[in-house]
Amino acid sequence: MGEADTLYQELITFLSAPRADLRKAAAEATLTALTPSSNDNSNSSNNEAAQRLASLDAITPLCKIASVASQNEVGSIDALAALSILCSHDLVGNQCILDFVEGSKGVGRMLEIALSSPPTPPSTAASIAALSSAQNTNDNNENIDHDGKNSNNKLAKEWNEWRRQVNYACALLANATRTEKGAVEFIGLSFPEEAVPSLSMAKDGIEEKSGGGIRDTTKPTATLLLSRFLNPAFVDATSPAYKEAMEAWDAPNHQSSDRKSSSSSMFEEEEEYDPDIDDIDEDELENDETPLSKEPQTAEELVKDGEYYDPYQHVAAVMMNITQLNTGRDFLMRLIHSG
Repeated sequence: MGEADTLYQELITFLSAPRADLRKAAAEATLTALTPSSNDNSNSSNNEAAQRLASLDAITPLCKIASVASQNEVGSIDALAALSILCSHDLVGNQCILDFVEGSKGVGRMLEIALSSPPTPPSTAASIAALSSAQNTNDNNENIDHDGKNSNNKLAKEWNEWRRQVNYACALLANATRTEKGAVEFIGLSFPEEAVPSLSMAKDGIEEKSGGGIRDTTKPTATLLLSRFLNPAFVDATSPAYKEAMEAWDAPNHQSSDRKSSSSSMFEEEEEYDPDIDDIDEDELENDETPLSKEPQTAEELVKDGEYYDPYQHVAAVMMNITQLNTGRDFLMRLIHSG
């Protein structure tokens, strides 16, 4: 056994250690091993780390660390960041998602995080963020209430940590539901009587003890998650990343006239069709060794710094992914008809 094998096995051991400080340090070390350094242009070391961690089943202990607490005192956010890298990795992502869904009960754990209670009622989030932002920009003011400032900053920090954790959890749900197993696991928690046929439930002996009927374990998790996605109170409108996103959203509207003029000129200057374009040699495509076609993509965190202002932004991808199942399509159709 080589030295690298020993190091990674010890890292897995520390991820499952009974002491919280060891688990937190191991989660930080795992994230560091998976994150490309700023002065390293190659991904060979990060790909090796991802492959070794996937082969040693790092998904299970990382899921346990991620779901311990709502704050990062035990390394929860570092564990979630490491999970997001592993489950979106080009080389080991599919295997990690399979381990995440089947072996680690990752969908249920991420739903617990995504539906967890925020630090304060959602209606107070905007005022806390605004007060904290205003007080931070007026640090030189001698009349500042320092006790109030510290209190607001603490609450704002707790909100940001909660948003970041929920954002990672929803991103992992989006990754997991790309597979049919993950989609069944997610929507099955919402409608088990539809995801699991009643006949098979009766055959397995799943009956209610009192009345002898089929046990009803319906949990409206999809409905609850969608309701939070549609609630703007969870969004941090004071975040610079939010303002940048709004500017990017408004930019196409300002450029609509330019697009119309460019599209009209495009049709006016339409080039003659060249039939030789279709005569492309397939061997040339196979032998094309450009970096884009051969080099794997960089494995990066799904949520970068400051981009967790909307913790439920990835729920849109989850809703899209569950439409691969009849149950998911029925769920969305009910929303349309009930609306």
